[in-house]
Formats: sequence, C-alpha cells, structure tokens
Amino acid sequence: MFEVILTRRKRFGWRWQVCDQSGKIFADGFERTRPSAKYHGERALFFLLSQAYLRNRSAASSEDLRRAQLRSPDGAQRNPGPSCS
Repeated sequence: MFEVILTRRKRFGWRWQVCDQSGKIFADGFERTRPSAKYHGERALFFLLSQAYLRNRSAASSEDLRRAQLRSPDGAQRNPGPSCS
C-alpha cells in the first residue's frame, strides 16, 4: 500500500513524498503551494502504479508469446533450446 505525504516547510512551501507502509520513499518533491504539492504527489503515485501494472502485463504477455512459440502447428511441444533468462 502506498500513500502520499504532504509536509509543510517553514516559509518555503510544501514537500510531497510517495511512501510504502514501511516508510520507504519511492518519489518526492517540493512545491510552493499545497494544491500543487498534492497534485504532483498524486501524479507520481499514479505513475508508479501504472508502471507496475504495465510491467506485470508486459511480462505476462511475453510469457504467453513464448508459450505459443514453443507449440508447433500440430500442437506438440517443441524443445525450447537455451534460454536467455
């Protein structure tokens, strides 16, 4: 679970951080206004989540493609040969 944390800095503005439950910071930044800090923090959270989704989706589709390539037209399994991974 991730969260966006906004922290007021004395005279200078607002700091935003995207953290997990253990407190590890995945993204952070600084903005002059609170609405701007909130926007940028939520934008970073959305980007982080969308990249994780796309990475998982890409890995799943490449595995499906690999399985399809291992099958010959008659449905028999072929020898995959050496693997890069």
